[in-house]
Amino acid sequence: MLEDPYLWITKPGAASEAQARLLELQRQLSTRDALQKSLEKLKERAAAAQGVGDPDIQRAVLLEVKGLQHSTAEYLRSLWLSDPIEQGSAFIEIRAGSLNAEACDWAAMIARMYTEWANARNYAVRIVNQVPGDTAGVKSVTLLVEGPYAYGFAQYESGVHSLQRASSSDEAGAGMTSTASVRVLPYIEEDGSSIGIEIDTTDLEVAVANGRSASDQHVDDSEGRNAVHVVHVPTGIEATCQQERGEHQNRAIALSLLRAKLYDMESRKKAQSAADAQEMLPAHSWDSEIRSYALQPHPLVKDLRTEFVVRSNAAQKVLDGDLQEIMEASLRKFKKKV
Repeated sequence: MLEDPYLWITKPGAASEAQARLLELQRQLSTRDALQKSLEKLKERAAAAQGVGDPDIQRAVLLEVKGLQHSTAEYLRSLWLSDPIEQGSAFIEIRAGSLNAEACDWAAMIARMYTEWANARNYAVRIVNQVPGDTAGVKSVTLLVEGPYAYGFAQYESGVHSLQRASSSDEAGAGMTSTASVRVLPYIEEDGSSIGIEIDTTDLEVAVANGRSASDQHVDDSEGRNAVHVVHVPTGIEATCQQERGEHQNRAIALSLLRAKLYDMESRKKAQSAADAQEMLPAHSWDSEIRSYALQPHPLVKDLRTEFVVRSNAAQKVLDGDLQEIMEASLRKFKKKV
């Protein structure tokens, strides 16, 4: 196919994409073969070390085992996250399920959880837009998590997250449930044509305001930041950024967020069409509950899709950002590549 000269003339984009995919598959096969050879050699050294009984040699073999485990994990990640869009940064939108103090506080806890996860992976985190709660927490917040594979790892975090805990406003301390919806979107550079997302500037309505966005949401203007609010008129999709001091930077991030939302809309349409063809529901949806958290009396976190469960102190660690195992469990379930 790639040797056909007419393909490169008539469909250069498709030819380049096919060539890139072929090179990626060749790289993956080469890596797999190298790992297999390393494993066989390590087995031989482990057997020899056991026969000798030398503690120093055994420790050296253990270090090699850990190194091979790390290399294997990296290889699996390359299989799970081979799509270029999965290898980039991500927007994480969080919205309180209601406007009461408990729900807004829970939304803030979720934002902190993802911020701590990002910090642990040495990702940069910026607040793109935030609407504070009336008395506590946040009504909504959008984070930009910048770093390799940020979107790839977090992409299946989209959905409703529910928390069971005692109510702070109830004197009897009765249990209550708070919810927050999470939507994870890929960060898309200015040129989104490579993934089929092109925006006609005539389809946009752009408003700039200092201290108040076009959607009449409060913006902290203590640092003189100009909030940029963009509306894609044909779809009604909106995006706002107030993070940067300059209008140009805020506009660029708002447009990237808008492109991400349009990409997400198209992706969900395709997933729904595929599911309809098989008379099934889509595999995952950001408006359905995906995970439950309980703090009292027995701390527990349960992912309702993968059945991944953590208890006791480990449950608190999840809220402190220890999400990698949960995310990888989702990758194993939904990617179905390994």
